[in-house]
Amino acid sequence: MASPAPVGSPPTDASLVATGRAGRALCALSVIIIIILAGCTRSADVPSDGSVEQATDGSGQPAKKVFKEDQTEIRVVVGETFAIRLDQNPSIGDNWMIVSAPDDSFVKEEGHTMKYDSPEPKPGQGGQVEFKFKAKKVGKTTVTMLDCYRCGTRTSVAPENTQFAKRLTFEITVS
Repeated sequence: MASPAPVGSPPTDASLVATGRAGRALCALSVIIIIILAGCTRSADVPSDGSVEQATDGSGQPAKKVFKEDQTEIRVVVGETFAIRLDQNPSIGDNWMIVSAPDDSFVKEEGHTMKYDSPEPKPGQGGQVEFKFKAKKVGKTTVTMLDCYRCGTRTSVAPENTQFAKRLTFEITVS
């Protein structure tokens, strides 16, 4: 092996080769570490099918699962809090409502909130309504919701608005 060049002298071919090898080795080691660390993310926050949004309680811990319109088969465990979040624009008469509540012995309804697309909603702006539930005991139940266009508080749709109405039934399995 060549002796190191004195400080301030131009690099020799041998020192360039050694530095190049060490640089490549360091780069390869960095890539390996990044790959390993990427695989160490918390899988508990990611459902097995990857399609359910995990909300957090502010501490980074899962607070509830959030299901959307296309996720009508819901699987939760006893004690788990979950929500169904649906697009809604009440300013134009578009309102989701529960028309058939879940069996209260399996799942408890805990109210709903409206979340707008911006902190200060403008007239005509929509958002999402979030219906909250808590799983109480093992079993199966359903909840049916109606997206009623210009129904107000009624659960039936006026004939002229039926083309805009939508009914969803969520099947809930508590294990």
